[in-house]
Amino acid sequence: MLTCLLASIVGLTPAEAVAAALVDVPSLPAGTQGQTRYLVLTSSTHDERRQQAQAVSFLLNSVSRSRVIVQPIVVGAESALLRFDLAAYADFRQPETYTQLFTAWERLAKDDPYFHIRTQVAAGSKIDEVTTDVGWIDLAAAKKLRELTGSFGAVLRADYFVATVGGAAYYEWAGIPEHEADFYKLFGVDTATVNRLAADSAANLFRSHVTNKPRRIIERPGVFGTVLQTKDVDRESPDRDPLRNPIDFQTQRFDFQASELFALGANKLWRVALYDAQGNRQATVPDRVAKDFAGDGIIAPLVSCLRCHERNGGRAGLQPFHDSQTELINAVGLSTYVPEVAQRIGQLYDPMRMDKAMTRAREDYAEAVAMATGGLSPAETTDLLVEMYASYLDHPVTPEQAAYELGIEHKQLAEALAGSRDAITLAVGAGMIVNRAAWASAFGDAALRAEQFRLRGKP
Repeated sequence: MLTCLLASIVGLTPAEAVAAALVDVPSLPAGTQGQTRYLVLTSSTHDERRQQAQAVSFLLNSVSRSRVIVQPIVVGAESALLRFDLAAYADFRQPETYTQLFTAWERLAKDDPYFHIRTQVAAGSKIDEVTTDVGWIDLAAAKKLRELTGSFGAVLRADYFVATVGGAAYYEWAGIPEHEADFYKLFGVDTATVNRLAADSAANLFRSHVTNKPRRIIERPGVFGTVLQTKDVDRESPDRDPLRNPIDFQTQRFDFQASELFALGANKLWRVALYDAQGNRQATVPDRVAKDFAGDGIIAPLVSCLRCHERNGGRAGLQPFHDSQTELINAVGLSTYVPEVAQRIGQLYDPMRMDKAMTRAREDYAEAVAMATGGLSPAETTDLLVEMYASYLDHPVTPEQAAYELGIEHKQLAEALAGSRDAITLAVGAGMIVNRAAWASAFGDAALRAEQFRLRGKP
């Protein structure tokens, strides 16, 4: 195992990445330099870096506001740097999308642990926390790159980007609104008109194999394609049973607690969101509604949603299901319902119409994924994205890899990191292997000590 880890020392150091970007930017047209951003690919082989680039391209297009799919470009002698025009993922008819994406990038740069450091400065009678450039990167190079690109941090690690944008920052990057009604508007769905024309279709599940509880699935047509909503419950009871309450009629209502929405965007890639029963956006699925058994137990957009919907029988981002409501209707008929209810049930629970909508959505999504990744299937793409996402949290960092990233020799590591008060820094200095997330949190402390060590060694 250790031999394998030693062989995996990879990637550009932060200083090397900034230097490589500074070589590339001046070759670009002046009008695009301020829109150019870079991500460092961290895998050990050309094939693995290509796969990382495919995952990044998929994610960028999954948060894009544009109808046009754009792949980033691999640059540099080591093919370890990915360049893209951030503005290409905005919709220029809506200038606010341009501002939103650039603001989101700067927020990533502010919180980045590899190229910057958070420090406290006195501001009159109070202490402010600010982000600054760091000594382990050539400060003159960092300043020049900032002048050319207009960005506080034009270069970031690709795995950091995926772990953040595919998780906690997804809503911000994808422009997902706070309220469910605005989500539908974003994809051209007029729910009142859809309801009036009975243009929706639905299915009720005795038991979903995603939530292990009853579930309703509703399909509504949007201008780009289908928009799917689940209505999920946190426990089972008669009022929380969709089959007992197939439509809302007079005082009879299906009492649900949470919704998951999948909508095809302008470029035919899925956009996802979570809302509560009142239509307020949620960061995660309530624990009592459903759990992510393939991850840390928490379901949150984007990566855990795609992983669940693509694996365990899923296809092109959608899980198969069986409509128990139609089966019940076929068995007992609609004679037990008053005429207006019977008609609405017959309109709404139409498995043929829903199946056609989902089939078309799968086809559109698969084509878009292939365009974004250079030919990969949705399943292959999801696997790459999940692997990259998880590796930033869990991938082991050896002392050898840590020394390489700090720009010092392995034999110097213990001396350079001695005296730290950070347990992770000390662990690495003592020769222990830590996970990537822990190392990222300690990198600033370790890098400062490594820089001080180098300065002490100068004549």
